[in-house]
Order: sequence, then C-alpha cells, then structure tokens
Amino acid sequence: MKALILAAGYGNRMKPLTNNCHKTLLKIGDKTILGRIIDSLISNDIREIIIATGYLDEDIREFCSLQYPEIKFEYVYNDKFKTTNNIYTLALVFETIHFAEDLILIESDLIYDELVIDRLLKNPNKNVALVSKYTPGLDGTVVSLSSSKQINSVYPPHLQNEGFDILTKYKTLNIYKFSKDYINNDLKNLLVYYAKTIDDNCYYELIVGLLIYMQKKYISAEIIDRDLWEEVDDPNDLRIANFRFNPNKKLEIL
Repeated sequence: MKALILAAGYGNRMKPLTNNCHKTLLKIGDKTILGRIIDSLISNDIREIIIATGYLDEDIREFCSLQYPEIKFEYVYNDKFKTTNNIYTLALVFETIHFAEDLILIESDLIYDELVIDRLLKNPNKNVALVSKYTPGLDGTVVSLSSSKQINSVYPPHLQNEGFDILTKYKTLNIYKFSKDYINNDLKNLLVYYAKTIDDNCYYELIVGLLIYMQKKYISAEIIDRDLWEEVDDPNDLRIANFRFNPNKKLEIL
C-alpha cells in the first residue's frame, strides 16, 4: 500500500498566512498539517509516500527530509500549480508513477484523527471514499449513497445549482482508497485524457463521478463522524482546527 498526498496548491484562501509558508506547513498545535498526515500514515504502517508538489516545493522537500529521514519519499512536481487544479496534478502523478500496489489518496488540507486512516484500511471493499453526513458550513464535492453505502452520484461544486438538495448528501473528506486495478484499468486513462485535452482546472472527483455514472466502477463509502476531521481552507478553518485538535488547550484558545 502506498499513499499519495496532493500538496501542489497555492493556498489562495489561506492568505496572508501562505504568502511565505506552504499551507501544509502551517501548525495545528505543535505539529504541521503535513506532519500530522504523515504521522497518521506511519502509525498505520504505510511508509511509501508520494507527495505531489508545486508551490514552495523546496520547503516541503526540506521539511520531509529533516523530520522523516527514515521515510523514502517520491515527489512529482506540478510546474503549472498557479493555473491548474488537482486533476492536472493527479494526471502528472499517474503519468510518472506506475502503481503496482493499492493507493491511499489524501488531499493536504485536512486535519483528522488517526482513527480515520484505520477505518479506511479496515473497510473490506477495494475502492472506498471517506464521507460525512453533510452539515451547514461544509463546501466542496458531495455525494449521494445507495442503501448499501455505495456512491451512486458525485456532485462537484459547479453542479450544486439553485434548488440542489444538499442536506440529504454526504461530504467527501477527500481521502480515498483505490485498488491498483481501478487506477490502472479505469481511472488513469480517462483522468489523464480529460486533464490534458479538455480541462486541467477542475477536480479529479469529476472523473470518479463519470466512472460511477457509466456504471464502470463503484466506490463504497465509509461514513466518518464529523468530529473526527476538519478541512482547512482559510484562516477561520485553521482556528477551528486548532480548537478541536488541541484538547488540553481549549480553554486557552477560547
């Protein structure tokens, strides 16, 4: 099992905190966001880690080499990080690295309890998305589930038009488990083609949704309690995460 951390983004919504610091290197308590993600993988015995970089690439490499010298990292650099979205970054990874093992895919703006990765790994299905029941304040891609907890529709933000019933949907955590067969036989070719010839500034979950729509491959859902994770998009999210994930300092932070 390998892990891929997508960390190419510029972090526009986190400015001015990201003017000179990559978003993943901001701290929650005494640990950086990236450090927390890597620690969660190591504690679940995942030590082969790919990091897709872009903005402040050298800072991420330096952090990883100094803090985790025992881990062999692979890096894929997106030199178009200012003008492309994560579908293009993931396409670069798929073109660079052949996956002979299953993969955990994690976006780098997440704070979560280590139990989350354990739940993902213990799910018996080969292809799994972590989701939470939608609550007000969340944004981004949402999905609907069948009675057997399979994702039957994916709704990126641009499909959530007026009248969209978001309260019945589930928010994706942007953490997935993909089998090597799913990557090599289904996801890779379509995603790379779409990113390189149609749109390089959209979300990779659009392609996951297309495969589900075509009944090509289903993704099972593992439902995670909302208290176990936080998406960190802007300085307000960072303050919330600091409060939630520093139990011994809640009064001080408040």
